[in-house]
Amino acid sequence: MTTALLALALLATPAAPADLGWSEQNGDRVLAVAGDQVVTLSDIRRELAPMARGLRGTAEERDVALRKAAAEVLRNLTDRAIVLSEFRSSGMVIPPAMVQAEIDDQVRRQHEGDRLRYYASLRSQGITPAEHRRQTEDKIIFDYMLGQVRRSIGEASPARIQAFYDANQASFARPEQVRFRQISFLRRATETPEETLRRAEAARDAVAGGKPGAEERFVAAAKAGSDDDYRAEGGDAGWRAMADLAGTVAEALRTLPDGGVSPLLTLDAGGEKAHFLLLRTGFRAAGTAPIEDVRQQIAAKVRDDLGNEAVRAWLERLREKHAPQPR
Repeated sequence: MTTALLALALLATPAAPADLGWSEQNGDRVLAVAGDQVVTLSDIRRELAPMARGLRGTAEERDVALRKAAAEVLRNLTDRAIVLSEFRSSGMVIPPAMVQAEIDDQVRRQHEGDRLRYYASLRSQGITPAEHRRQTEDKIIFDYMLGQVRRSIGEASPARIQAFYDANQASFARPEQVRFRQISFLRRATETPEETLRRAEAARDAVAGGKPGAEERFVAAAKAGSDDDYRAEGGDAGWRAMADLAGTVAEALRTLPDGGVSPLLTLDAGGEKAHFLLLRTGFRAAGTAPIEDVRQQIAAKVRDDLGNEAVRAWLERLREKHAPQPR
């Protein structure tokens, strides 16, 4: 595809030479053919529309950016065309009910189930319902075909995981962290500050003694009377960076052993006194996370990279097979 041809993909192109007729200035044209699929100038314009409207800079800078984007869009659309051609040449079909279900889901998600709003949106984009149905079917096919390639990839091997971990140590640096449970006592609408404090002290006493163990008592007290979003989880606040915690809280947690319960802490919460009990359940010093802690994260990343490599290799084979021809 020539640079001049790609430049025509602008939504608002510079004035065309006066010696060109209207149809030559504004007509659609085929840019590439892949099997029974074609990529047209209007396809490029439609894909470039959102980006073109947001371009900034000088006219020359906008032109360079638009030409670069047009080349990338053309490559992506050509790849899509050869994937669709491969699917259809295989004799496979997408059930109409699957396409309709996807359209119905779009109407629910994007237009609150209102068909009139859906049709109005299509009109504003210059798309007919039939064209939108075809676009939806094409997307289902494209996603299905790429998904099949990705699913063919096996699990990441331990050797690959270890190699990725060794090569990306800096990515697994973590700050000093602590895991803890908390019980919060905020003044309720019907309470005086003194009553809130007495309620906190009663919970502290319940946690401090008796059976079963301290953590079990703490969980029960949190579920029974905590005033924060961790109540349902027995006060479990998860792993938190020490640097993100209030100084009083961080200091209390740093001095506790795992399983230890803090004294009742009182902090200012928007002009009111709030009381907290903390139970430390884990601690991690600053440093590099051990591979055991990030193995699943690495496995997902390695498998994603392998999937991307497989898709690139598959597309290269399809390009050779279908040999998209520029026009």
